[in-house]
Amino acid sequence: MRIYGQHLTQSLSQVIKKQLAAPTALQLELCEELALLRDAAGQTVRLYAVTRELSEREPDNANARSAMLQASSLMREYLAEVVKTCETAWRMENNQKDTITARQLTHFLHLVTGVIYNSCNGDEALGHSIVRQINESVSVPLGIKCIDAENVGTFVQPSAGDLLERDVNFMDESVPRVA
Repeated sequence: MRIYGQHLTQSLSQVIKKQLAAPTALQLELCEELALLRDAAGQTVRLYAVTRELSEREPDNANARSAMLQASSLMREYLAEVVKTCETAWRMENNQKDTITARQLTHFLHLVTGVIYNSCNGDEALGHSIVRQINESVSVPLGIKCIDAENVGTFVQPSAGDLLERDVNFMDESVPRVA
C-alpha cells in the first residue's frame, strides 16, 4: 500500500487491506490461483479443440486457420502459466525450513489432551476414549518434515522414557544459548 497507495481508489484500497490482513501463510498459498489458472487453461484447450476441428473440416478457410493459430498461442500461454505456478508452489512447499520434532509434536499432544481432560468435567472414561481415538487416528500430515520421528504418545500413554524428563529436556532445548 505504500508504493501504489496514491493510485488506488477507496474501494480498491479496502480490498487490498482486507487481503493483506490474512495470515502470511495464506497470502503465500497458491492453491486458489492454481485452480483458477487450470480452469482458464482448460477453457483455452476447449477453444483450441473447437477451432482445430473447424480448421480440419474447412482446410481452405483462412479465418478458421487463423482462429486455430490464435487459440493455440493462447493455450500455450495459459499452460505455461499453470506450469510456472505449479513449479512455484512446489518450490515453496519443498523449501520450507519449518520442521516439527517428535518432542514438539509430543508437547502439542500433551496440550491437546490436557484441554480434553479439562473439558470432560471429571469423566475420565470419556477423556480416555477421546485420547485413544486421537492416538489411533491422528498422524503427521504428508508434507511435514518430522525430525527424530518416533512413536509419539500422550499424557495417558507416554511413548518412551520418563514423561517428566522428556518435558524438562524439551523446555531446556527451547532456551536460547549464549555463546
